[in-house]
Amino acid sequence: MNNAPSQANTSGPNQTWDYSLTTFNSLEDSGRYINITSTFSGWNYNFAYHFITPGQPKYEFYQLSSLYLRYAGYARADIAIDTLILATPSVILPVPINFGDSLTEPITGHYINGGFPISLSGNTHLIADAYGTVILPWATYSNVLRVHVTDTLSLFGQHQTNSTYYYYDTSQRYPILVIYDKAPAIGYTTRLGILTSRTEAQTLESPHIFPNPASDRIYLQTQTFAHHTLRVNLYTLTGQHLKDWLVSPGNGYEAISLDLPPLATGLYLLQIDAGKAGISRKKLYIK
Repeated sequence: MNNAPSQANTSGPNQTWDYSLTTFNSLEDSGRYINITSTFSGWNYNFAYHFITPGQPKYEFYQLSSLYLRYAGYARADIAIDTLILATPSVILPVPINFGDSLTEPITGHYINGGFPISLSGNTHLIADAYGTVILPWATYSNVLRVHVTDTLSLFGQHQTNSTYYYYDTSQRYPILVIYDKAPAIGYTTRLGILTSRTEAQTLESPHIFPNPASDRIYLQTQTFAHHTLRVNLYTLTGQHLKDWLVSPGNGYEAISLDLPPLATGLYLLQIDAGKAGISRKKLYIK
C-alpha cells in the first residue's frame, strides 16, 4: 500500500493509476462516539432522517452542499439518541461533475464530549483535478474522474488536514476506489448504485444521486444466482408507496433500468424483492 499516496497525488488529464500489484484491504467505516447536544443543527450536516432497519433503528445525518452529499454518521435510536457515530466521510457526487470543477464549503460544529463543550471549524475543499485509467488487480476502468477532497479542521487550537481521493467511474457515477493519504493504506468502496439480490437481507446503503427533474431512467445493476423476476418498489421515507416495477434481469450480474416518475427533492427508498433470493434496500437521493 505504500505506493498508494504517491500515485494518488498525480493530477491532470490522461493519467494511468496502476494498482494491479497492490494487495487491497477493504476499509470499513471507522466510527468514533461523541455525545451530541439537542442542537445538532449546529453542524452544517443538514439532513437527519430516521431509518428503520432490521434490529437497528437509527438516525442518519447528511451534509448537502451545491456539489455533493456527504454522509456524516448515524445515531442508534434504540441505544441513545444523543450519541452520534461519526463515519469516515463518504462523498456522493451529483450528476454531472466535470474535470476542473471545484468547491469549498465551511465545516462548523458544536458538541459535548465527556461533559465538555467542544467547537470545531474548518472547511472542505473538493476539486475534480484528474482523469484517466485505473488498473486494479481484478479489472481496468477507463474514463475515471479523480476527485480530491481536503478537510482542514481546527480543534483546540490545533489544525489538522486530511486528504481523500475518490476515483469515479463516470459511466455509473460510483467510486471504484477510495484512497486515504493520511495513512499508508488503500481501500475500496462498494459500488454506489448497485442493487444486490442475495440470500440474506441487505441493509440500507449509501444513497445514489439523480438530478431534478427526475422523470428519467436510472440504470442500476443486480446480481442474481438464478433467474428471478425482481419486484422493485419505490417508497417515501414515511412509507408511502409511489411506484412498482417488475424486472427480469436474467442470470448473473446485469444492468436493469427503471423509469422514474417526477419526484421532489429528497431521499426515497427502493426495495428490491427477489423472492427466495432475498430482499435488498437502496436509498435514492433526488437533487
